[in-house]
Amino acid sequence: MDIAVAAFSCDITRVMSLQLSYAFSHILHSWLGHTSDHHTMSHGGQARRRELQEGDRRLVLRADRIPAREARRRERGRRHAARQHARRGG
Repeated sequence: MDIAVAAFSCDITRVMSLQLSYAFSHILHSWLGHTSDHHTMSHGGQARRRELQEGDRRLVLRADRIPAREARRRERGRRHAARQHARRGG
């Protein structure tokens, strides 16, 4: 993730792919209330499509926060540097 954040902050890219598991993902998104793992739901047809889309949407929304977090981190670094400079009598 650090590499992706750095690439976004340098404007080298505006797109990233994030693979959370291998192709046959058996991750259970219990925090979304799912009772089946991702792989099993992917074979559930239309009946499970809404659950899969909800999980994907949540991950995309979380990734969307990366540039804002990086901007806050940079701003904290600038303020810290200014305080250090002021302490040294600069």
